[in-house]
Amino acid sequence: MRRIVGLVSFFRGAVGLVWQTNRRLALLLLLLSPVSGVLPALMAYLGKGLLDRVGGNAARDLGLTVQLLRDVGYLLGVATCLLIASRVLALADALLRVQLAQRVTEQVLQKALTFTVQELDDPELQDRLARVQQHAAERPLSLVRKSLAALQQGATVLSFALLLGSFAWWLPLVLLLAAVPALWAEVRYNADAFELFRFRSPEARKQAYLETLLTRSDYSKEITLFGLGPLLLGRHQRIFQELYRRDRRLSLRRGVVGLILAGLGAATLAASYALIAVRGAQGELSVGAVAMLFVALRQMQASAFDGALLVAGMHEDYLYLVDLRALLERVPTSANGTQQSGPRPGDGLRFERVSFSYPDAREPALQDVTLHVPAGQTLGLTGKNGAGKTTLIKLALGLYTPTTGRVTWDGLELEQWDRAALQTRMTAIFQDFVQYQLLAGENIGVGRVTHVEDQDAWQHAAHDSSANVAIERLPKRYLTQLGRWFEQGQELSLGEWQRVALARLFIHQTAELFVLDEPTASLDPAAEELLVERLRQRLAGKVALVASHRPAALRLAHQVIELERGRVVRTTTPQPA
Repeated sequence: MRRIVGLVSFFRGAVGLVWQTNRRLALLLLLLSPVSGVLPALMAYLGKGLLDRVGGNAARDLGLTVQLLRDVGYLLGVATCLLIASRVLALADALLRVQLAQRVTEQVLQKALTFTVQELDDPELQDRLARVQQHAAERPLSLVRKSLAALQQGATVLSFALLLGSFAWWLPLVLLLAAVPALWAEVRYNADAFELFRFRSPEARKQAYLETLLTRSDYSKEITLFGLGPLLLGRHQRIFQELYRRDRRLSLRRGVVGLILAGLGAATLAASYALIAVRGAQGELSVGAVAMLFVALRQMQASAFDGALLVAGMHEDYLYLVDLRALLERVPTSANGTQQSGPRPGDGLRFERVSFSYPDAREPALQDVTLHVPAGQTLGLTGKNGAGKTTLIKLALGLYTPTTGRVTWDGLELEQWDRAALQTRMTAIFQDFVQYQLLAGENIGVGRVTHVEDQDAWQHAAHDSSANVAIERLPKRYLTQLGRWFEQGQELSLGEWQRVALARLFIHQTAELFVLDEPTASLDPAAEELLVERLRQRLAGKVALVASHRPAALRLAHQVIELERGRVVRTTTPQPA
């Protein structure tokens, strides 16, 4: 009962969401659902009158024929209304489902945009996002639709209870009590099924990852070369077998209990039939009354059990919507600031005794790092893999929040800056840069969202990074689809992809902080030398961080710091070219 009472607040929220999505369709559902529930009982009552008129009149005169035709007309009219109402309900439900699915999906995606990179690294959040994305499009409407269906079934139960109450007042109560165990069982097993679903989330994500490895072209080279297919498929099968074992256990328990409760319902119905048949045989009920009561018994029991299943289904929807509400109401760990500028323009980037630890890590990724990169200076970062270079870069861009210490830009902590204001000042190329399955020009334009459709800006940035050499050989040049995911897509070499990613730096004309993480790792020496010179011109007067193992790229820096286990262990000045 506590769980069912908890439905109320979620029902209000779900109804509000449906109402905001499409008021006309929501109103149709609200009005036609109870009407559809009353019409079957009205048909049973009209059928009783028709049977009594036929059975009680031996004479076949014209008046009786007219009355029979009138009764049949009434029945036909009610049946037609029921058919129309059912069709309209189905249409409204189908249209509303599509609109609501889009609305809820947009809410989830908008919420996902508020999470920081640091938050999205959390496996628990990833599991919740996966669960919500799987069911967010259907559960709110399902709760409302089941609520209206329960209202419809309630109207049906009440209507038939009135008919049965005219025979024996206690009979409707017996039928309702027989449905209570089914409600209890369904609520309990729905809760168990949801807990199993929560358990499945991490495993289901592993299955999805294995499916990606086995089906994506960019993984197929190594999968084929190393013969990994059977190994990965075997892991996928083992995950399925474990999940299936749990599903089967729950389904068997649910099936056995359902069979017992179905037997209880059948016994109750049979006893009720027998009672009415005996009273009819004794002449206490007319043929029409017996037929009507038989229909009322069957319909009321079916509606009572269906209503119980609907309430249990609403409880199931409620469990899933708890996840959705928790996600939508989750407060970001790093609130967006409001400041548009810092108190010390030109002060650039500062780390003041900054340390950072990943969750469950044995030691900090960065420890007590202090550095200052003013305007017009470029700082190089070097060190072994895992030394902390990438972590430092993420902190510099405000993608991570320091565990201790602070990171400032122009004298103001990054958390106090308005995120949009920072985006106009910062740009980067990451070691694992994204190969967008977009047009070639759009792949450059994403570096500054205001230029995502600016073809002149595409071409200038591509020339600066030398990406134009590869792009101008493509069938539609800058309007060519890149990647193999979509029709007519063209693939580039890794070096050509890196030039496209570097063009995103050049298209960002307002940037003051440039972060380059292995910016030339996929380029040949000649191309690297040319690009380093162009980057030197672009970085003049700016603040830049360059993380690389390659000497040519580090020659961009005025100073180079070496990191080891998260600490700055050495500072050097690179030799000029």
